[in-house]
Amino acid sequence: MATDVVQMDDELKARIEQIYGLTIARTEVLHDTSRTLVVKLETEQGTYLLKSIYVNEARLRFILDCEQFLRSSGIQIPAIRKTQGDQLFFSWKWKHYVLQEWICAVPWTKSPEDMAVWMAGLIGQVHFRSKTYLPEEKESDNGLLSWDNEYQDVQSFLDRWREAGTSAKKKNRKAVRKQLDVFLAAAREVQVRLAIRLGDRTLSGALPPVISHNDFHTKNVLITAQDEAYLIDWEFVRLDGPSRDLNRILHSLIKKTAEWDEAVFERIRDAYMAEHPLTEDELHFVYLDLAFPHNLYRYLYWKRFDRMPLERVQRILEAEAAKTAYFLQEASVPL
Repeated sequence: MATDVVQMDDELKARIEQIYGLTIARTEVLHDTSRTLVVKLETEQGTYLLKSIYVNEARLRFILDCEQFLRSSGIQIPAIRKTQGDQLFFSWKWKHYVLQEWICAVPWTKSPEDMAVWMAGLIGQVHFRSKTYLPEEKESDNGLLSWDNEYQDVQSFLDRWREAGTSAKKKNRKAVRKQLDVFLAAAREVQVRLAIRLGDRTLSGALPPVISHNDFHTKNVLITAQDEAYLIDWEFVRLDGPSRDLNRILHSLIKKTAEWDEAVFERIRDAYMAEHPLTEDELHFVYLDLAFPHNLYRYLYWKRFDRMPLERVQRILEAEAAKTAYFLQEASVPL
């Protein structure tokens, strides 16, 4: 249930009005979790979104820097209203707050397949335009530096899950266990092939990092009545390989359709490559990472199979297995 900021904390309301020179008429809490606070503010000067992401100041500055770089290159991201002291955010009671413009969104009208293709082109634009981005700290928030550790962590989790088998209802657990060896074998094969492909190179040297949204799905893209697309919720942004955002597109698509369609992926790939061309070597790394069972890990870690009928669990597992086989095959073809 929505809660008024006034009821939560009169001091915060007064602080916002003072810092931004606003007169607040009404507030509505949209999200209040252990990770973020998001509040809609209706003021005499207009409607805004107040957001607090519970991260340290250095991380927040990196997020805001990525957003501003992309804005300046033509990517639509809600504008930030600066404080009267010309600051991007303010701090109050050990938390940081940002005030953004309010975007009036309209419902999506595309099919899941067409939506995935369209989003691939959109994130391709983001990745292409971010290639010249240079963070203040070169090693900061670079996901490519942690792929090895992430792969090992996921494989260890899947191994433990196979032994414990406590992450889903009994029938659903049996369905997962039936397919699990296929995904574990794929995880090992990806790591071996990646090491061979890299040789003496580092991953960040072989695959130039892009600004990766890292939580790229339809709820984080707002479409206006003027058909403008705004990308929101950048709190997980980091430098990484193109495959991470592409994988989220495929994850969302399979979650909605419960099937794998090679022809649809080819449309997704082509839409992406039209905006952000990859070399044959870079595409090989993308395919290897897309073959890794990131999505199975996500389903099991968040216990999402618990809430699904058995038939849907089986269909998703079959789709993910077919996707994995496709990318392992594509990555085995000499490029």
